Amino acid sequence: MENLAFKQRLLGSLIDKVFVFILFIVISFCIYSPYTMPGKLGTYSALMGMKPSTYRFIDIGNELRPSQEGSEDLSTSAYFNYREQKELLNESKETSLSLDLKITTFFILTNLVYYLFFELLLNASLGKFICKGRIVNKAGENITISLKVLRSILFFIFMALSVGVRFLCDTNYYVVIAVFFLIIDIPILFKSQSLIDLISDTYIRRRDKLKK
Repeated sequence: MENLAFKQRLLGSLIDKVFVFILFIVISFCIYSPYTMPGKLGTYSALMGMKPSTYRFIDIGNELRPSQEGSEDLSTSAYFNYREQKELLNESKETSLSLDLKITTFFILTNLVYYLFFELLLNASLGKFICKGRIVNKAGENITISLKVLRSILFFIFMALSVGVRFLCDTNYYVVIAVFFLIIDIPILFKSQSLIDLISDTYIRRRDKLKK
């Protein structure tokens, strides 16, 4: 039996991230209005680079903004653009924090469903399957359904904890994402297993090298 090579495993992970992102976008447009979702995602992408402690200043700015409504300095196009944004804000009544938590939770759940579905169906995530990987136990046998569920739950827990750490340390998502993947994946360099593999006592082997 042979473990999936680090490069193949990395490529598989990148493929998974692309598929998760596409799935997230598609489902988002199905759940939310196609008119409001682009604006929400645009706002969220900006929030990703900000510290949570700055959110209140953004919300205060939005509250003060109506005072400019009667300003003669606004051009006609700028005024109607402002009115449109104001209506969307009033409809959603979302603060920066609530928007952050809502979209982040939805993204985490998308990851959970994606990995659980494909590991149940293919005995590997879609990216790992494309790269000829399979999740097995130490004996090289397919893992049980309970272990597949455990792996997905562990991934969900680590992602949720990362969000909590972000607010606790008051940092941006980019720092948290980098630390998250370092903690999860750095054991691969030494044990050929991620942290989730180690906890669940599973391995990602090359599918073509497993016993038939």
